[in-house]
Amino acid sequence: LSNFESQEINYTKLVKSSLKFVSVISGMSSFLTSKKLDRIRQYVFSEILGVRKESDIVEQGLKWLTYSILFYNIEDKADFLPIMKFTMVLNQISSWFDSSIAYDPEFIDIRVQVARFLGFVLQKQITIPDNYWDLTNQVLKDNLGVIQADPERADLKYYTFKLYNLINKISKDSVEDDYNDLLEIFLAEDSIQIDNQATVLNQQISQRALEESDIPTKVLINEKMKLVSTFSSSRSISTQRVTASYLRQVLLKEQEDFVVEYQLSKSKLGEDEEGGIEAKILDEFISIIRNMKYVVLELDDYDFTKYLWAWYLIFTYFEDSTFKIRSDYINQLSKHNELQVLFEFIAEHMDFSDKFFSSLVFKQDDGVIENRIPNYDLIETARTEDLKNEIKYLIVHIYYKCLNYCGSQVQYWFKQLRDKQLKGKIEKSSAKYVSSILITNIMEQVLQEKDKIQGKEENLSIKVNQVTNEIRTTYVIDEQKMEMVIKIPHNYPLANVTVEGPLRLGVKENQWKAWLLASQRIISLTNGSIIDSIELFCKNVNLHFSGFEDCAICYSILHQDLSLPSKTCPTCSNKFHAACLYKWFKSSGSSTCPLCRSAFNFRVGRS
Repeated sequence: LSNFESQEINYTKLVKSSLKFVSVISGMSSFLTSKKLDRIRQYVFSEILGVRKESDIVEQGLKWLTYSILFYNIEDKADFLPIMKFTMVLNQISSWFDSSIAYDPEFIDIRVQVARFLGFVLQKQITIPDNYWDLTNQVLKDNLGVIQADPERADLKYYTFKLYNLINKISKDSVEDDYNDLLEIFLAEDSIQIDNQATVLNQQISQRALEESDIPTKVLINEKMKLVSTFSSSRSISTQRVTASYLRQVLLKEQEDFVVEYQLSKSKLGEDEEGGIEAKILDEFISIIRNMKYVVLELDDYDFTKYLWAWYLIFTYFEDSTFKIRSDYINQLSKHNELQVLFEFIAEHMDFSDKFFSSLVFKQDDGVIENRIPNYDLIETARTEDLKNEIKYLIVHIYYKCLNYCGSQVQYWFKQLRDKQLKGKIEKSSAKYVSSILITNIMEQVLQEKDKIQGKEENLSIKVNQVTNEIRTTYVIDEQKMEMVIKIPHNYPLANVTVEGPLRLGVKENQWKAWLLASQRIISLTNGSIIDSIELFCKNVNLHFSGFEDCAICYSILHQDLSLPSKTCPTCSNKFHAACLYKWFKSSGSSTCPLCRSAFNFRVGRS
């Protein structure tokens, strides 16, 4: 440093040649804080104060601003000017943005350099004057507006978003949230199909800006169809990621409202009546998964991620939905075998190795097992995993969703598999890493709900054995016990839950078996609702001992749809479930009583 300060350099002559000045100052990066440069620094910043005429801004203003940026190429923070003088410099730059040429095409170069300058000031200057934040907010707001009007200036986009991200990182509360403009620019960016480094960098940096912005859900809902369109057509994986993340946020909010509306609609019409609100997955998502059946996908292909993220969004519809709503969604997905295609896709691309699964399921330092399979997140996962590993993780996560929401459909597909080696791999990995999550969730749900059920039934007790995965429901009548035992297999739902009745009391064997079968079918139909199964069993017991007659066809008081035997034969007075009678009429081809064979004229029984 002493050798440098002993050198004589004619800076007054040097500033007359821009190329020489930039070259020399850039080469002095190790000495930029030296007092030897105080005079030239003061000179450069003073020249910025001298640029007052509009005719000088584009040429002279750009020149001195570019010179000033060079002095910020330092490792440690420093204050180059007295705070009062630096405040004056910022005020002068602010006045340029109020000039009549501020929105001329030639002024864009000024905008780019000011964004760079403000970024360096925030990172390298010790003392930040108050008017810095006013200028920064003004520049960001104006620049975002100019970008929307002239999206071709990649440099303006890049340095504006870079400044926005920097402020969000260092002092988020100091900058105004321009999320509407950010979102509009991001969605427009994907329409520029130029595969070069500048476009890629802009997409990445705008993505980071959006990730750091807390965009209200109501704003995203207003832009829903734009987000859907961008997600469906995008060839950029980063764009797909951000739009899918926002769409998930929208769907979760919409589903929350929809479930309430759906339930109210059905309660007004009656559960069995047609009409009202329809539970339906967005057509655009269905089109994506349907069209992918005809495309050969590569692991790093944008179509590959689009297909998986479309399913990720589809399963968002299932979260916190009722059994009836989920059934409607499954029916929609089954019309053209979309689910079966997904199961085959998962089987083809899943990594079944223990080495891979050990990265998702592992023991922590405190000895607790962490299972990351249910916790995939579009944004957070990308920060910790490369794309290849993330896709492997995503495939397992979607398989978990399939087992959770479409267990019966997965089981049917699994049983039809002819490849024994593949079947063995699926069963082993499912039982070891995925089924345990579902079983734990089921057992915890029973533990949470059992006190409420027992509170309703004085003679009922429910015991949960989390070691053997058994739920034992005991009903006491006159000091005698009736008992139903539900056993969940280790590879659930690839294998059925079993329902056994070791202790029967005051019920004919056929009727007892019918109750157990009905309880088992409830579990299969609802993908593991043990609570519904227990409640059905309790209602059957209560109704039986309260004097209700069982259906003369299925020998059960409660049907699987929870209806009572409400149809009475006018001749023999036997009672039937409406659904059981319908099946009988359909199979026999006539509307006669299945017992006395007389013509059946409907009469409503006790209900």
